[in-house]
Amino acid sequence: MRKAGGTTLRRYLLKVADYYDIHLKQQEGGPDELPWNRSDTLYVTHMRDPVNRSLSHFKYEGRWSCSRLMNDQFVPTEDNAHTLEEWVHTEFQGSSWTGGHAPTGADCKHKLWLCSNNCYIKWLNWEKGRCVRELVDPTFLETTLYRLYKYHLIIDVEKLFWSPTYVQQLEEFFGLPGLADFKANARCDKPSKEANQEVPLEVSDELLAELKDRNALDYRVYEELMTCKTTQFPSKKLADLI
Repeated sequence: MRKAGGTTLRRYLLKVADYYDIHLKQQEGGPDELPWNRSDTLYVTHMRDPVNRSLSHFKYEGRWSCSRLMNDQFVPTEDNAHTLEEWVHTEFQGSSWTGGHAPTGADCKHKLWLCSNNCYIKWLNWEKGRCVRELVDPTFLETTLYRLYKYHLIIDVEKLFWSPTYVQQLEEFFGLPGLADFKANARCDKPSKEANQEVPLEVSDELLAELKDRNALDYRVYEELMTCKTTQFPSKKLADLI
């Protein structure tokens, strides 16, 4: 899931894969292998609070594009930034801003890359070769939960920020320490953080409430999974499963 701790988890899991001499395959922005295709694979995904994820995504590459932030000559200002209102009101973005209209055909490319609202629903209902519809159908909720329940482990990234016990549980399951040592360092992390420090983002209570409302289906998914016993750690350690 994009902007949900994936860089940190990927670096840690690469260390795990190297230690056990197993193969790690990753997919970001849309699944290319459903989590029941192979019996010799441990399927892992991750989630965080939908609004926190969306705001993080906006500050990372929605307020200013990554390509602009990577340009040493570019000076970020309020005048050359997309507004949070635009982000909240844009139901779906492909590889660029689309003014609220879903791209089709070649414009869809291979991933649902930028996303502001109900992104878990969109990513879990993405099929190769087509884009999910612009307005998310509530019937997608059932499909999303069905697919997520097929994963062996769903990591709650929010807990990585505030629960040392949860981090320890993950390290015990994977059999390696060091998860807390890895820090996100995605391509635009440094310039986007610097830009948002120079031009602080102000979020009104009204807009925050609207963003939460527009992510209502994602919240139903997130809250059910993060409180359900079936998403607890497997009874065996990774070393026992290999």
